Amino acid sequence: AWEGFLKRMDEGGPFASFAAAPAMTAKQVPYTMGKQVSFDYFCDLAHSALVAACSADVLQRVDGFTPVIAALPAAVLACVLSHPGDAVLTEFFKAGPAKGGVLGSARQLIAAGG
Repeated sequence: AWEGFLKRMDEGGPFASFAAAPAMTAKQVPYTMGKQVSFDYFCDLAHSALVAACSADVLQRVDGFTPVIAALPAAVLACVLSHPGDAVLTEFFKAGPAKGGVLGSARQLIAAGG
């Protein structure tokens, strides 16, 4: 591990490990925002649907599934929102840092037809 650290320092200096931080942020921020915000919304929708469709006795037994029901659409939305950033992050790691940073990686991706 120490040898790897020293090699990384020689290749890119003390902040080399943080070179991908903007590209990672371009992926992670939309994912996290989409997942956190939509999960609460989908929980409300799932709970409302269960209340409308179930008797009080059945609701007591199945209402614990509300988060499970809400997790699927929240996860799908989060993945859809983060996909462009994920493509940029992949391009960043595949081709290395582009001139212009994250936007440069995005431009390379678009120029390649992606």
